[in-house]
Amino acid sequence: PHAAGDPLSTPPAGGAGVSYGRSVQQTQDGGYVIAGSTTSFGNGCQVYLIKTDSSGGSTGVEETARTRLPGTSGLLRNSPNPFASFTAVTYQVPTRTRVRLKVYDASGQVVATLADGIHKPGSYKAVWDGRNGSGTPVASGVYFCSLKAGTSMFTRKILLSK
Repeated sequence: PHAAGDPLSTPPAGGAGVSYGRSVQQTQDGGYVIAGSTTSFGNGCQVYLIKTDSSGGSTGVEETARTRLPGTSGLLRNSPNPFASFTAVTYQVPTRTRVRLKVYDASGQVVATLADGIHKPGSYKAVWDGRNGSGTPVASGVYFCSLKAGTSMFTRKILLSK
């Protein structure tokens, strides 16, 4: 028997991946409600809700649609490029990792930090408004957006044209 909030971890049937019971709550009839997610490495994840009776038999299963997770880290094209007022920088990470997304000028000086912290697996979008870290508009010109995700590093050229 499991108490409320106990984590479960069992390999799923038929393949690589892990099934995590994130929440286990006992019901008044002696059964359990288990909410969690499954991850099939590189193929996405599913969230589920399972209801059992007092003997442990499943009485209901509800699953969400599969969400595709990125297979690799990457810095995708920013849009628009060139830009006059703002540009959206899209990036992705396949695993929970530390992410640093920074904009540099042509001399290699950091102009702005768009992201700096731990990210869960997924795709993200950061917006740069053509301002430095102090909020001052920067001059038109060529800038470089750099993504460091774990041990991977990517750089793309950005053109600011006012």
